[in-house]
Amino acid sequence: MLFFVLWFAGCMEISSFDCIDCDVKPDLLDCVSVQVSWFAVGCYYLLSGRQELAQRYLSKSTSLDRVFGPAWLAYGHSFAAENEHDQAMAAYFTASQLMKG
Repeated sequence: MLFFVLWFAGCMEISSFDCIDCDVKPDLLDCVSVQVSWFAVGCYYLLSGRQELAQRYLSKSTSLDRVFGPAWLAYGHSFAAENEHDQAMAAYFTASQLMKG
């Protein structure tokens, strides 16, 4: 499922996300939960180098589901990309606690 979400996030065009900047709830995928939709949007912005927007949507994903490990991992990556190491380590630690293995 994670592969599908990343593929979906990478395939969307920027114009498709214009409505999201207005804080409209995403109706990206009807078959997945809302936190996964926010995660997909956050991954898109993370991959396109827009860390601030990535952090906004990954934060929404983690606030909707505090135990969604992939969102915490991507959240850590967004902080690391901006050299915010303390916040990145906190997000990575949370992800490691949630995604044992």
